[in-house]
Amino acid sequence: MAARYPLLFDPANAGHLWIVERDGQLLSHAGFCLGEADIQGRTVRTACFGAVFTVEAARGQGLAAQALAAAIAAASAAGAEWGIISGSGALYARAGFVRLAALPTYRVPAAAPVVSVEPATLSDVPALAALYDAEPIRFRRSPSEWRQLLAAGILFVGPATVWVVRKNARAFAYLAVNDDALDDPGFVRVFRALEVAGDRQALADAAGGLAHQLGGAALLLVNADVDGALAQLAVQRGWLVDQTRFAFSAARWTPALVGVPVPWYGLNFV
Repeated sequence: MAARYPLLFDPANAGHLWIVERDGQLLSHAGFCLGEADIQGRTVRTACFGAVFTVEAARGQGLAAQALAAAIAAASAAGAEWGIISGSGALYARAGFVRLAALPTYRVPAAAPVVSVEPATLSDVPALAALYDAEPIRFRRSPSEWRQLLAAGILFVGPATVWVVRKNARAFAYLAVNDDALDDPGFVRVFRALEVAGDRQALADAAGGLAHQLGGAALLLVNADVDGALAQLAVQRGWLVDQTRFAFSAARWTPALVGVPVPWYGLNFV
């Protein structure tokens, strides 16, 4: 699990992993990463929870609720102002988490490439970080965290690749795309980008070509689109627009954060 979720299971984060054990056997676990998010100019202390589980033989005893409650208490004591978790079940609802609204999803049809798009390497970390840091809603990621996330190659559950959009050898944008295609109801293969950053025009220019390069019929751009730029491009280019609602929930422990947009997990999935 450490290879898939390097931030959560980093040895330096061991103090944020909470377990229930009996007779020396691990029965249940809930962990979190503590960091900061920048939300439209405001810095918010953020806890991202993950790997909440109970071994099959011990289920039905409320052990996951105990582990999660301990993790939430520890995060709050450490100054977390809100918590984010992947899931929307009763366990999380009882703990105060509320499922988040759907995200706009732009369907970009495959087309002949018009810009250079290539997989990111560790040498691209400074450029990727600069593009991401310019986003109005984002997590704060250190260079070492960027390297860990690139090496893990995981994007919201599944394996993924970060693709860099270049013009004249300069990185203008990037798209983090799941490697596995989705099967549309029409039985066509589409791919999904669950984190993007950088120049929206460059993203628009790259998306169709990347879908073609991957052998798909389209690329879905899932993005909060806080500035409306992708919505404008969708109209200009005739993209279909839909909504995608994930099992993704948040608990706001600071009243002032009610209504404040939550950063999307993306590569930070734990």
